[in-house]
Amino acid sequence: GNKHLRVVIDLGMQHLMCDAEIKSTVTQLQCSYASVLNLAVDAVMARCPRDDSHSPPPGDMLFTALERKRRVARRLASAAGEECEPPRLLFSSLDGRIASALARDEGSARWPVTTSAEPFREAAARLCAKGTRPIRRIVVLSPDAPAALTDPPSPEDVYVIGGLCDYKRIANATLDRADAFGVDARRLPIEETLGTNLNVNILTVNQTCECLFRARLNGGDWADALRGVLPKRKMEEVEETRRRRGEGR
Repeated sequence: GNKHLRVVIDLGMQHLMCDAEIKSTVTQLQCSYASVLNLAVDAVMARCPRDDSHSPPPGDMLFTALERKRRVARRLASAAGEECEPPRLLFSSLDGRIASALARDEGSARWPVTTSAEPFREAAARLCAKGTRPIRRIVVLSPDAPAALTDPPSPEDVYVIGGLCDYKRIANATLDRADAFGVDARRLPIEETLGTNLNVNILTVNQTCECLFRARLNGGDWADALRGVLPKRKMEEVEETRRRRGEGR
């Protein structure tokens, strides 16, 4: 049991962002929850026969569309395999402008997301509810990390995504966070799987979260997971670079 992924989004770097970037980051937090929930629903529906008894009651206005999907996902996850459950999400270092922005969004208050004002290393313990697996290691995902994350995402680990706006490219920001807290850092295996390391190594918060869950669902096929989250224009850049280098597909 307890095969769900555990993902922390580290919001302890908001001092590096202007208000417009904070707004974009909050949008990416919202998309992170929505994207993995959609994936979970797709996965469980694909693995289970259609059963209308799992559908929300007609006219049930107490649930938003996302909450309906979450209810379907959780009801079917036991039949489809617990790995289909959406990741357990935690927002760490949640205070200041990001906390205020989320507080203004009424829908966010209903998300099943754990929040903490503590830094990610201390806050990660909140993902260890009674009966869940102990944490084997904490892994910070950083585009500047020397080593790539090549193994399938494990429910025994906690993965930390830097809550920085993707167009705010600050060298070593997330790697420095990992070093400061004495935890491992890994980058997504973009170069190893797609054969290039263009600016596609900077993904949005929600793309990174979705990529982790895709790799969990498909058994660690990182190339497939990355292709599933990279925008079409980014994949065109990758393919053009491969052609120039004379690389095969």
